[in-house]
Amino acid sequence: HTRIHRLLLHSLLCSLITRPPYHLTTTGMSMYNAQAQVRQNASELQDYMSDLNDWASKIEQKDRSLTAAEGPTTGHGFVDMIPMDELENHSPEPKPRTSKQQPIKPKTYMEYRQWDTVDVDGMLKEMEDDERREEETKARQRVANERKQRFEAAEREKFRLQTALDLKEKGTVALKDGRLDEALQLYTHSLEQNATAAVHCNRAHVALQLSKWEEANDDCTKALALDSKYVKAYYRRGLVLS
Repeated sequence: HTRIHRLLLHSLLCSLITRPPYHLTTTGMSMYNAQAQVRQNASELQDYMSDLNDWASKIEQKDRSLTAAEGPTTGHGFVDMIPMDELENHSPEPKPRTSKQQPIKPKTYMEYRQWDTVDVDGMLKEMEDDERREEETKARQRVANERKQRFEAAEREKFRLQTALDLKEKGTVALKDGRLDEALQLYTHSLEQNATAAVHCNRAHVALQLSKWEEANDDCTKALALDSKYVKAYYRRGLVLS
């Protein structure tokens, strides 16, 4: 009955100790659960060691009673049949026997009272401040990355437009020098970078001089699709149709 009462009392105390307050946050709940688990483990360990000590005491008493009941042995056992010189060479040094075995002393709940001195609110505030600083750092990093990406995209666009303009100017120089095939190729590369009505119309002019009527008509159509008021495109289309 005493054992049952003690178990019931232990269960009641554990339920009261491990019941968390309702005002704690998720992080506070984790720390509170850890403290409650340590206390519960200490209590269970204390009960286990107490039972173990009781069992060891009973076994020792039973062993002494059996030894007293049997009395001294007079027969020849296995040890008596071994020559004395071999027995002396192989016999280990006798160990002193204690009169009473000292029981293992487990840690008690009072030894875990240092947990009560932990500043949980301060630790929670510090953790929240760390999380806030980490989020702010990530936000600044995202803004910096987005700004860098926009800058790089603007630089790539600027380079693309400048490359198209350079190729157009080189094509115009080649056209004036009479290098028609080179001019046609340069205008084509310029259109690959940036398609404009002026470059399509210039390539149509080169195609007219090379008697490539269908290609000249296509370039005029594309130029008018980009700028319906581009007069040169209408003029060169008229030359193609005439």
